[in-house]
Amino acid sequence: MIPIQILRVLSTIRRFDVPALLMGGQACVLYGAAEYSRDLDLAVLATAAALPRLTDALRALRATVIAVPRFEQEYLARGHAVHFSVPPDADLGAVPPLRVDIMSHMRGVAPFEELWERRTTIALADPSSPEEILVDLMSLGDLVHAKKTQRDKDWPMLRRLVDASYASGRPPDGSRVTVPPSRLIAALSDRYRLERELGAGGMATVYLAHDLEHDRNVAIKVLRDDVAASVGRERFLREIQLAARLSHPHILPL
Repeated sequence: MIPIQILRVLSTIRRFDVPALLMGGQACVLYGAAEYSRDLDLAVLATAAALPRLTDALRALRATVIAVPRFEQEYLARGHAVHFSVPPDADLGAVPPLRVDIMSHMRGVAPFEELWERRTTIALADPSSPEEILVDLMSLGDLVHAKKTQRDKDWPMLRRLVDASYASGRPPDGSRVTVPPSRLIAALSDRYRLERELGAGGMATVYLAHDLEHDRNVAIKVLRDDVAASVGRERFLREIQLAARLSHPHILPL
């Protein structure tokens, strides 16, 4: 269950019509990849038109900036996170302040406008009101990219997010949809967004992916570990060179 204090922040963000996407631990909770997170992370649209609404929402929440940097558009545009402390309402009793981290640009993650187009919107029950709270979440695929770091503690979370993606992507008939391993998704996330497995053979597995640099769909072939160890990198490169020479209307360019 999402704490009331977090629900009130999300409700206020919605009431002021702030373009914001829930990400981080709370998004993982709602996707079923985590059980609890005490902080709130939001990706926001940091434009001159949108930031005044965010400022009004933060003022209504009595939020104060903690540490650095200051809450200014230029810092968000540079990729910095701005950290806030939101005090609890009086009726919540002795509850510690809620930390809210706001960011706009993240390394290896698509621009906010693209994230917004792919967002997931869910309705949460509000214990203090008969009306539900609508919350916009970063899509599962984008959340995996946003969570990608080199810290070992994030790998279990990535694995659970991929599992959640697998569960949500299962067709109505119950047939199996195989998603790429979380480590592969993370390792290639700077260049490709891996979608799903296309097929597998004795030597390799082929995945459908989106080339982020050229904005096109591609197929990525990944050798099995045991094959890579026995065959070697050189043979795989020769196969690539031979395939690149093929030219036919029904063959995708390499």
